[in-house]
Amino acid sequence: MSKSVGDFIKEKGSKNYWNPFLRFEGRQVTYLELDTVTNQTANGFLQLDMARGDKACLMLPNCLEFIYAWLGLAKIGAVETPINLAHKGDLLAYLINDSDARVMVLDARCLETVRRIEDELETLETLVVWEEEPGPAVSFKRLRTVPFETLYSGKESLDDTGVTGLDDFCIQYTSGTTGPSKGVVMSHNYALHTGSSNAAQLGYNRDDVLYT
Repeated sequence: MSKSVGDFIKEKGSKNYWNPFLRFEGRQVTYLELDTVTNQTANGFLQLDMARGDKACLMLPNCLEFIYAWLGLAKIGAVETPINLAHKGDLLAYLINDSDARVMVLDARCLETVRRIEDELETLETLVVWEEEPGPAVSFKRLRTVPFETLYSGKESLDDTGVTGLDDFCIQYTSGTTGPSKGVVMSHNYALHTGSSNAAQLGYNRDDVLYT
């Protein structure tokens, strides 16, 4: 049975535990820390009643929380859809509805944008709010809001979720130049194969540092 992204992270965490996985704005995240924190966020999403096959949208800037949320969702077999921070109105409602998202992880600065389309949202139930700095409160009629920090309340180990390489990993939407944007569903196998293939073709090794 092919392995999932979660399996890959766990394997790398056990082999390269103190080695740096990522450096971001003066912070360094090790492979072990990545595995541990994404176990916490995975369990946090389970506590929000997310399950294998459920969908979630991420509307966040470049931040560590984006990675922790995305890979936490992947570990439980939930499917992530990234959404551009500039999207609003009908396009934003279309992407949320078309992806069947139940949960949305978003920057607090996007709350008002979502509130304006709340009545159009068909499947969305919960907003997980990441707040870099305090902002004005936004009230919703139906959607519940929880702080991102809630995800960290999950335990640091994760029970087997049964996710394999055949499970869906994410949905990437096309630019929509000839019609409405279309969601392209990518599997765990696709993500892992693309990464390993690119590394092999470009000759990367464990000592290389990639700027992204």
